[in-house]
Amino acid sequence: MIKDTIENTGDREEPFEILYHMNMGYPLLDEDSIIDIPSSEVRARNEHAKEDIANWMHMEKPTAGYEERCYYHFFLNDKGFASITQPKLGIKLAISYNAKALYWLTKFTAEISLTSIKRDAHGFGKEICRLWRPESGATH
Repeated sequence: MIKDTIENTGDREEPFEILYHMNMGYPLLDEDSIIDIPSSEVRARNEHAKEDIANWMHMEKPTAGYEERCYYHFFLNDKGFASITQPKLGIKLAISYNAKALYWLTKFTAEISLTSIKRDAHGFGKEICRLWRPESGATH
């Protein structure tokens, strides 16, 4: 279990972002892996990903020149969850987290990230903050 506390000890309020980045790979993750993310909403990062959004849960074989697809998963309650099952090996990795503290889960081609970013954050957060949904009940 990971339990973090973030404290601003500066003399002014500043935007922040926190990212837990986990890379899963072979042999756990391959084209036969079963990805389970029971989110209430899935959004594509760009038009390329949107073209194949119906297949967000499938992994693909490594391909030269492949343009990754990225999907953001939102949960309506605080029970964020994702799992990868590798049926050939009989193994499974499961991740659960407070989805009100970490607003979305990102599924890339070969990795999963949990992210909490204030709406006015800079850097990576600036690109994705437009996806933040006040109706999700998340605080910022």
